[in-house]
Amino acid sequence: MTDTTSDRRSDRFPIPLKVYCCFERVEGIASLVNISYTGVLLENTTMRPEIGTRITLYVHLKPPCGFEAEAPSELIGVVSRHSSDGFAVKFEDSHDPDLRQMVDNAAAIVTTPR
Repeated sequence: MTDTTSDRRSDRFPIPLKVYCCFERVEGIASLVNISYTGVLLENTTMRPEIGTRITLYVHLKPPCGFEAEAPSELIGVVSRHSSDGFAVKFEDSHDPDLRQMVDNAAAIVTTPR
């Protein structure tokens, strides 16, 4: 595995959440480690799809006080690499306004004092 951290095009926000994943009729759960406009890193996964596999993730943000709860977001991407305990997903459309809003909301939750 090569280090790709220097190749990143957008900031990553650490937000520990459980994520529901599905691909090719396989379903599972993973822990979201971080998210950006271009992708996510998942660990503690119950699956290990091959690199290049199209995958759908369902993320439900848990807002702090003062934020309104939202419905789960559906994120679609492709498995881009494996890690020792999971895998990374590159989003198909990093310019999708719904995706960008969800990432902005995640960043707000992470940076909001509790």
